Amino acid sequence: MYHDYYICFCFIRCYLETQGDLGAVAKGTQAGAPEVHNLKKKAIITTGVTIVIWLIITLIIIFEIITIHDIDLFRRLAG
Repeated sequence: MYHDYYICFCFIRCYLETQGDLGAVAKGTQAGAPEVHNLKKKAIITTGVTIVIWLIITLIIIFEIITIHDIDLFRRLAG
């Protein structure tokens, strides 16, 4: 659930066109203020990356490629 936000923050600066980039800074705003944010494109990229990450994690769990016993660093689960 929280992976969506992390991935979104990774893409938040991608495809961003600021007012300074376009040379049209509105009075009372900073040059770094977004002019074109491309939010739909970022949402699609974020959703796609999140689906791929969850698919990989799900397949690892289902096919038991890595189990809880593999990451038992302190040998507490050894029976």
